[in-house]
Amino acid sequence: MRKVSKWIALIVYIITLTINFLGAAGKIGYSQKEVSDSLPNLFVPGPRTFAIWGLIYLMTFVFLAYQFFAKSQQDKDFIEEKINFPFVLMCLLNMGWIIVFSQRLIPLSTILIIGFLLVVYWIMDIIMVWKPNTLARKLAVKFPFGLYAGWLAVAVVANITATLVDIKWNRFGLAEDLWLYIILAVVIILLSLLSFKYRCPAIPAVGIWAYWGILQQHQTVHNSAYPVAIWILYAGMAVFAVDLVYLVLKTFGKEKA
Repeated sequence: MRKVSKWIALIVYIITLTINFLGAAGKIGYSQKEVSDSLPNLFVPGPRTFAIWGLIYLMTFVFLAYQFFAKSQQDKDFIEEKINFPFVLMCLLNMGWIIVFSQRLIPLSTILIIGFLLVVYWIMDIIMVWKPNTLARKLAVKFPFGLYAGWLAVAVVANITATLVDIKWNRFGLAEDLWLYIILAVVIILLSLLSFKYRCPAIPAVGIWAYWGILQQHQTVHNSAYPVAIWILYAGMAVFAVDLVYLVLKTFGKEKA
């Protein structure tokens, strides 16, 4: 079973890509953009921000290719034995989220994307025990799942926010902009903690990208109507930039042969 796990992982990945394409094209139900547009809130980033999925899926392919072509048999064995099972589970949750979200079952989609995120953290924990101390391991294994870990943390918050809009929750009576400020601050703290827990530069890099996307949305669609949010977004990007520089120096400054 171990020897075929890489083929199973590859096949499930291809199916996931197909489901993702069909979902984005509105062939499963509503497109993700249509659903998102129907649940307007101040945390939603600009449409171009979601192009990060292209990079995530590309790096996922790099991870899959690594276990076929890596020079280290130890690396191949570890991935096949320890990572491929949760990877397949992750892909199944990814597909489930796309299908459910496209059917506009928003609360259920939130449960699935939280499960998706938790499995990614499970994989990251496995990788940290493995100690990816070579450049190949860092770029082909840790970096792809670091992208997932960072982006899904933001996506879960966005999905929860969409659910609250869907059920018409009143945010404990708080104004929408004040609720946004709280969420933005929480995400800054969350991504910074994850960045240092997993010592992965991909996580703060995703934070910069996500906050840039939200900033663009506020400056264009919302016409900079919430200046406090804009300042928090700039502050968040600054924090993520510091995290990123520190982790890049820490990760690659003492590269082992």
